[in-house]
Amino acid sequence: LKPANPTEEGLASLHSVLFRKQPFLWRAALLYYTIERASRLSFSALFQDLEQYVQDAGVRWEYCVRAKRGQTDTSQPGCFSKDQVYLDGILRILRHRQTIDFPLLAALGKVSYEDVNR
Repeated sequence: LKPANPTEEGLASLHSVLFRKQPFLWRAALLYYTIERASRLSFSALFQDLEQYVQDAGVRWEYCVRAKRGQTDTSQPGCFSKDQVYLDGILRILRHRQTIDFPLLAALGKVSYEDVNR
C-alpha cells in the first residue's frame, strides 16, 4: 500500500466538518490520541484510558478495535497508525492556509501542498 497523503486526508477531514453547525476537530484529535496511546498500551488498558474522553463503552470499543487492527497480540502495545494522518494533514493545511493555492491543489489531484509549486 502507498503511504497516506496528509494533504489529501487533511482536506477530506476538513471538508467533512466544514459546514457543520459545530465544526470541531475532536474526532481527528481523538483518533490521533488513541493511536499514540495504543502504541504504548494493551487493548484493555487503552479501553480504560479512553474512558476519560469517551463514556459510551460501545464507541470506546470501536476506537480500540480500530487502533489495534492488524495486531496479532492485543495484550501488547502496538497499533495501526494510519489514523494519525488525518489530524496531521488538517494541521499542516491550517498552518499554511494563507499560502496554499487551493484551486490549483484541487486541480492537480493527489498531490501534497508542498509539491504544488514544483
